[in-house]
Amino acid sequence: MKKRTGIWIDKKKAYLIHLDQQGAATTKVIESGIEDFHPVGGDRSKTVYGPVITVKEKSFLEREKHQTKDFFKSILAALEPNTELYLFGPAQMKNKLDKFFRALTTPAPKVLAVETEDSITTNQMAAQVKEFFQNHPSASKN
Repeated sequence: MKKRTGIWIDKKKAYLIHLDQQGAATTKVIESGIEDFHPVGGDRSKTVYGPVITVKEKSFLEREKHQTKDFFKSILAALEPNTELYLFGPAQMKNKLDKFFRALTTPAPKVLAVETEDSITTNQMAAQVKEFFQNHPSASKN
């Protein structure tokens, strides 16, 4: 029996909306833990023609990449095996999560669709997930 789950995801958190056989939705929230990075310019040297102290942006981006991967692993751990997924949300995190699932060598959840959706309430998320699995032709009905 296939499990049906919709995931609304952005950089701060992910909402996992699980549908049971009767169509009732249960929601689980996973916080990302990804730090906000706002680079501020470097400092000038005290001497007139001295070196400029720059911001180490590369190290911040590398840390963000590892935090994002840990976030995706926590989402994967919250999913049951043999799950059909509907990914939606703003920005690019939904596409990165889709790419993460497709790169897995172990049995991975099946991503049926990835759609852009703005910020919505949890009730609207649950309604959208129910509507998707009712109307999508490749979603299993059992």
